[in-house]
Order: sequence, then structure tokens, then C-alpha cells
Amino acid sequence: MSEPNQPSVNPFELHGLACGLLCGAGATADTARAELLCELIGIERRTPELARSMAGVLQDCQVQMARGEHDFEPMLPGEDAPLSIRTAALARWCEGFLAGVGACGTPPQGTAADREETLRDLSAIAQADEGGDLGEEEEWHFFEIKEYVRMAAISFFLDAHAEPPPTAPDTVH
Repeated sequence: MSEPNQPSVNPFELHGLACGLLCGAGATADTARAELLCELIGIERRTPELARSMAGVLQDCQVQMARGEHDFEPMLPGEDAPLSIRTAALARWCEGFLAGVGACGTPPQGTAADREETLRDLSAIAQADEGGDLGEEEEWHFFEIKEYVRMAAISFFLDAHAEPPPTAPDTVH
């Protein structure tokens, strides 16, 4: 039997959850995000140490995502892991990301159709099965899908944290 304070998600899903929470429209306060992260992974008894830990996970993800496309990578096993393991991890990351975004709502920028299409794509990726390790062509497909996921997450993050355009004054001269 597991401890009541043990997360019920794997590290890939936890990273996806944290990134999704940072990409959603709501829960902008760090403490609210940390609370929501605990709630989403099923932690009922929250201690100050746990709150700091969850805030640290969120802060690490935010720093990575704020650096943009050159530094951010979804947390996945290394390239030396079998393709089937990396595929399953990417599916779990997408599940977490979708849950995080869904808990906060999608960011207001961008077009609704684009966001919905991207969310559908991520949902399809989350349904991926492990498959087998077949060869170079499958490696290339995995790389392309991982890159799509990475860029989608960055796009959602940038949309969620975009400065609203300046408004013109209401006075006429």
C-alpha cells in the first residue's frame, strides 16, 4: 500500500502536468499552481516541504519554458532507452500536459481552432502504444512527434504569458 503523500503519477506525467499548468489561462499565482499540482496528482496531505517541492518543480519548468525553443524539452528517458519506452513516456507526458492545461483552461491568445487542433493532436499522441523498436524510420517519426509536442508546449506557454497589446487612449485630439 502506498503512502498517502506519494504521487500517483510517473515523473514524465508530473513534468507534463507542471508544464500544462504553466500553459493554462488560470491559476496564475504560484501557490495556486502548486496546490493544483498536488490535487491533480492525488496528494491529500500537504506539508510545507511538499508545497516547496511542488513550487520548485513548477519553477524549474517555468525557467525552461521561458527560455524558449532552444532549452525546453519534455522530460523523457534518454536516447539510449528503447524507442518503446520513450514512446510510452511521451504519451504519459502528453496526458499530464493535457490535464494541466485542462485544469486551468487554454490560454486566451491564438485562435481557438488552432488550440483545439493542437489539443486533439496531443490527445492522439497520449493514446500511443509502446509498439516495438523497429528501426531508423520509426526513430525519425518519434523525433518529429517529440519536436511537435515540444513546440506546441512552447507555443501554449508563450500564448499564456504574452503581454496584452497596448490599447490606444480613448481621447481624441
